Amino acid sequence: MATEQFRLQPEAFIAARKRLILGTIPMFIIMVLAFVLPHYFAGEAASETDERQLLLVLGLMAVFVPVSLYRIFKKKRKLYDNFILTIDSDSISCTPLLREAIDFTWLEVTRIVKNADGSILIHGGTNNAIITVPAQVENKEQLIKRLNEISPVLDVQRTFLTIYGKYLIIATTIIFLIFLNTNDKIIIGITGPLLMAAVLWSIIALKSNRQMAPGTQRKLWWILIPLTGVAVKTILVLFNYIK
Repeated sequence: MATEQFRLQPEAFIAARKRLILGTIPMFIIMVLAFVLPHYFAGEAASETDERQLLLVLGLMAVFVPVSLYRIFKKKRKLYDNFILTIDSDSISCTPLLREAIDFTWLEVTRIVKNADGSILIHGGTNNAIITVPAQVENKEQLIKRLNEISPVLDVQRTFLTIYGKYLIIATTIIFLIFLNTNDKIIIGITGPLLMAAVLWSIIALKSNRQMAPGTQRKLWWILIPLTGVAVKTILVLFNYIK
């Protein structure tokens, strides 16, 4: 069987850049609010030094975010331009987007899924590696046809998490900012348990996600650090150790 190679269309990078920008804007706004809100609630108690520090931080953020985005775009462009998926008579190899090259035989393929956004995930190899193929791949119909010869391409239905996940992240971040900037017992009594439940739910959901690399899953326990911080402050405030 002839060897075929599949590259990405130029639209793939454009779509990735758009997703990154749309994801960065809300987080940038939240970061700004994290510094502005404490200053606002301080009212007359805020000193000129605090105001200068606030302006300095906002100025640095205004420079840092665009520069960081530019560097990320430059790196992503190179990765997307160099993406090559090769399928021959008995193996699949790929120069992927985020990690070292992947190469495994047809017999090592364990699962192929097509996500609701059109991207394709090829699972296989001794380390359960995952080849991620963006939706904007050239000759996509031919690629799916070829993959079906290796293993049936399964359609993955959109779940609550995939549809509303980004909104949940934004909501959780806002709740976290409120939690950080108050010692009110009622607010802490509400936001503290909400944040702890959100963190625990995230760990469980991510640990059970078969599309996530095992190495990444093992690092999820770092999430317990902010969970511990939230729990400690909640207890201290509710039991009047912090007022």
